[in-house]
Parts: sequence; C-alpha cells; structure tokens
Amino acid sequence: MRDDAEILIKHEPTTYALYNAIIDLRSWENLKPKGPGNYLPAIEAAESLLTSNASAGCALSLLFFSDGSPSDKHGNFTESIGNLASKFGRRLSLACIGMADHKEDFSVLNNMVNEAKSYGSQASFGRPSLDSESLSSLVSSLASSVTSTRTEMTEAKSGKSKPVQSVTREKSDTPDKEGNWHYYETDKSFRVVSISTWQYKKNKYTKLVDPRCAICFDHVGYKSSITTGIVCGKCNSYCICHTCIGNNDYLMTMHRAKQVGRHMSECDKNLTKICNGDLVMKPLPSFFIAFKEKIFGEGAERMVRKVRFIDTRGQLIDNHRYVAKESRFIENHENKQQQRDYHINFLRTQNIAADYAKQFNEDLGNIHTHFNRLHPDTRMHLENLPRIEFIEPMVVEVVDGPKRKCFLIEKLLDGEYKKFNSNNGYICKEAREQTDNDVDDLIDKFNNNLDLGAIEECDEDEESYDDSLDDEEDIAEKLFDEKETVPIYGNYNLHDLKSHHIPQAFSHFSYVKSRKKLIVVDLQGVLTMTRDGKNMFQLTDPVIHRRNRKAGRQWDFGRTDRGKNGINAFFKTHQCTEMCKLLGLEKESLR
Repeated sequence: MRDDAEILIKHEPTTYALYNAIIDLRSWENLKPKGPGNYLPAIEAAESLLTSNASAGCALSLLFFSDGSPSDKHGNFTESIGNLASKFGRRLSLACIGMADHKEDFSVLNNMVNEAKSYGSQASFGRPSLDSESLSSLVSSLASSVTSTRTEMTEAKSGKSKPVQSVTREKSDTPDKEGNWHYYETDKSFRVVSISTWQYKKNKYTKLVDPRCAICFDHVGYKSSITTGIVCGKCNSYCICHTCIGNNDYLMTMHRAKQVGRHMSECDKNLTKICNGDLVMKPLPSFFIAFKEKIFGEGAERMVRKVRFIDTRGQLIDNHRYVAKESRFIENHENKQQQRDYHINFLRTQNIAADYAKQFNEDLGNIHTHFNRLHPDTRMHLENLPRIEFIEPMVVEVVDGPKRKCFLIEKLLDGEYKKFNSNNGYICKEAREQTDNDVDDLIDKFNNNLDLGAIEECDEDEESYDDSLDDEEDIAEKLFDEKETVPIYGNYNLHDLKSHHIPQAFSHFSYVKSRKKLIVVDLQGVLTMTRDGKNMFQLTDPVIHRRNRKAGRQWDFGRTDRGKNGINAFFKTHQCTEMCKLLGLEKESLR
C-alpha cells in the first residue's frame, strides 16, 4: 500500500533466477505496508509492462491484489482496465484478488473484472480465505488460464509462438452507430474487387455476378432489378451505367465483339465462366460494403468484425447484418494469397457440412413415411422438430489503398448463441439429461468455451491410417452414402423427441453418411424460426474430423481436424436417443 507504483522485476525469463529474485523480495523491511492503497498508479505500471511486448507473441497475465477499496477515490479504474482489455483481448488473463475480511467492499474489483470480460479478456474475481492454501488455489487457476492461452498461440509442430494482429476491440453490446467504419464504394483506391463463394467439389472459388458499372463502379443492378444503367442481354453479367454509356457509346458493342488478337469477346468469356460454374448469379443488397474498425468477437483462431452493405446513398443497410472473419495471427495476413488460402479450409468445411444438413433435413422429413399410422398430433410434432442449416460464407476481396485484403463474411446470427457440441467431446447440458452420472462426470471435464475457445490439435504421428479408405477424388464424388435411411426396428415414443437431440443426432448422421470417413462436430449457433415458420438450427464454424488425415492432401480441414481421435472423442460422450434410432443410426464402437 503506497502512493505510487514501482516495478520490482522486469523482463526476466521464467527460470530459477526469477524464483530467487522473488524470494529475495520477502524481506519484511523492504515491503512493509505504508500509506494509502492507490489503484491507478498500479494499473498504469502494469500497462507499461504489458505493452512492452511488441511482438504480440505471448500470453499475458495480470494479478491485482487489494486489501480494500481504492484510496484514490476519483480514478476511473474500470475504464483503465477496459483500455487494457481492448488492446489485448483474449491474450490477457486478469485475476483480481481481495485479501481482507468479509466486511471490506470490493465492488471496484468486481467492476474491473466485468469490464475486462466485456472486451473478451479472461477475467475472474476471488476472495480467498486469509491463508496460503486458498490463495494458492486462485493463483493456480490463473496459471491454467495462461497456459491455455499460450497453447492456442503456439504452433503445434514447431513449438514457435504465433504473434497475433494488433487490433482494438469494442465493448460487447456496442451500438453500430458508435465507432468508425471503413467504407468500400466507388473510389478505385478503396473498393470491392470481387465477392466469391467456394465449390468444394471442384476445389475452387466461384465469383458472384457484379451488379456495378464495369467502368466507374457505380451501382447498376441485376438483370431483374436494373436501376441506373443497362445489363448485357446476352451474358446478363456485364453492367454499364447511363453516364458511362453516354460518354462511351462503343463500350457495349466492344464488350460483345471479338477483338483483334483475341479468340473470345468479354461477353463470351463470361458465358463460358457461367457454363463452367466459375461465375454465378447470387443477388446481394449491393457490392458496396463497410467494415467496422474495431473487432467485437475473438476466438482461438479468428477475429470477428461487424459488416454492413451500403446502399446507393452511402447509408448502412440495417436489415442485412453480416460479420467478417479473419485470422488472429500475423502469419496469415502477409499478402492477399495467404489470406485467401487461409479461408479455404473454413469454406470447405462449412460447405460440406451444409450438404450433410440438406440430406439430414430430407431424411428427417421422410421419417413419417416409415410408419403405417401416425396420430395427426404426432405427425405435427415430427414436422415441427427443428432442421439444420449452415450459414453460407462468402469471401470479399477489397482494394485498401496500396494493399488488397480478403475477408470471409456471413450473415450475423440473430438470437441466443450457443455451443451444442465441441471438437473434443463436449455436449451441451440439455442433450445429456438422460445420460448416467458416470458419463456426466466425464463430460463435465471437457471445455465449454464458445467458438472462441481453445483449439485442440492432434499430431499426425498419433494417428494410425486406414489405407483402405477411398482415394482423395472419391470423397467429392461419393461424399454421401446413398443407402436409404430406415428407422431401427422397435417401439418409439415420438413425443419424447426434443429439439436438443437434433444437433447430436446430426453429428452421428454425418459420420454414418460419410461411410465413417469423417464427422461434423463443434456445432454452434442459434435456434430460431425462419420466415416461413419453420424451427431451424442456424449454425456456423463447424469442425470436420477426418479419419484419414494424411499431410498434404487436397481435402484439408485445418488444424481443428483431430482425425480419428476427434471422432472417438465424440462417441465417448454421445448417447444415442430416439432421434438416432429413427434415422437408422446404431451405437458406434470406438476404434
């Protein structure tokens, strides 16, 4: 307790030299309490130490001890901690510890913890008993949190740290109107170059038809909704605004005509791309986009920004809310190609999961056909069970001054976001209501962080490969087992089917339908109702575990793919319900 703050040890490696230096500080004469306990000097000193790590490649921890309320009563302690958390996000683990009897007021410490959490940092408040054992338990908990953070910032194979991008974060629930947005409109130095989807069967990007003028980038519209120009009637994919037509009467003619030295006109090229599936029509609100400067979400792998389309008046379109996802790590942002390559694994995973979802929904909708007689109420109950839908992602390439950047965008999920299962065997509490206590005890040991939790990786050497599996090319051609889904014979109480059984049954379904080659897990999103009144699990960011994970193969699902170990982790905790039986899914034995 003092008026100012002093840094006693700085930039020491975690060796016995550091341990001995701390032991030397135990002298009571040196550390005898005196004067008031001011918070702000201590927070400022902590900030100077935390910000000295310019490489952004290490996990950070801050222990804030206090024996009571701050003596500097008028300091904005909460805002100061919020500024720290905004800089570091989930890199920072904060533990505020109140060391006093039960009468002491620690509301300021509690507010500091809540503020840090609102920016995505890991934070906790503890009020231990006044003994070493209780305090040791709190410090150990913080150490575990730091270890988890350090693991997700370390390359598994090389052991090297992975520096994260230097960004600032906005507080949770910050309104859209607060903060700065980056606009990409008609300015050639700050504009959208293209918007693409992914074809996993052809393993390539597919561009969307651009409704902007090919000359000045003003909005023209699609063939069905032209507003300020014309669209080529032959290819339906080349737009020119009225202004550019007036200044360049020959443009549309030259677009269609074969030019000297060229085998095909631009129009013919577009038609060829359309026939080959390299150019598709997918109407969007516009090709003008704004990205919010500060991120609002952060996971072990990616960061999330708010995205809005912009109308022709330069206003954000509120009824089309999207998010942009990008890598947390600097190594994936060095150039445009690295950014595009980084997104491919996520696009591939989500596209394949979406196809399994379509098959799952179709089979679920056909269950009633396998029963001779169903009471109308029972059939209605089956029809009202939620279906599964994965949000379709797109990749936006923009010119940002001298650089080009790529963002993966998708619709913002509206509702209570929840994780239904994970890539390490966790399943949500509702889905394990009927499991026995032993299984519950096992499940509770798994991590329940949102997308945004630690990623468990698996070494290639830990796997034993099954060479009898189909070759690489066969996965695209034979992604699904076309065998008809038939319920397992037996008695059913269909009214016992619950919504929370659906995600777990879907993961099991994906394993069986893939001929036991892979499984879709880490299901997270919202349970909502669509415009046509159907209950729907809208999901994003799934993980696929592939049984045969040979390095360098074309069908890579990224570092979240834990292979056979991930598949086994799911079935260790999965308990088949009536839903699994209705879909013909039998209990799996672990291999």
